[in-house]
Amino acid sequence: MIWLWIGGALVLAGGAVIPPLLARRRSAHKAYVTARDRAHAAMSRLQWAIDAAGDDTSPEAIAEARRCATLAGSALAGTDTAEGFGRAESWAQRGLAALGEDA
Repeated sequence: MIWLWIGGALVLAGGAVIPPLLARRRSAHKAYVTARDRAHAAMSRLQWAIDAAGDDTSPEAIAEARRCATLAGSALAGTDTAEGFGRAESWAQRGLAALGEDA
């Protein structure tokens, strides 16, 4: 009979401990996914801005934007962390700023 009480106590303790552990894991995954999505969105905006750059845009600005796109792309290709995705987003925003787009 005592084993039944011990087993019940372990089940209750496990039920109290497991949800907070899973929530912490989900929040870390959410930060990773958010950083990844923001980096890819910034890269997409930069590529679109480069393609849409008209004749009134200086060649130096377009060259700087292309350089930033290359650096952002290599940051995306070389990482699988939220910090790396942040670097890629930063490079993409620098390229957008070079073209005069809102970053």
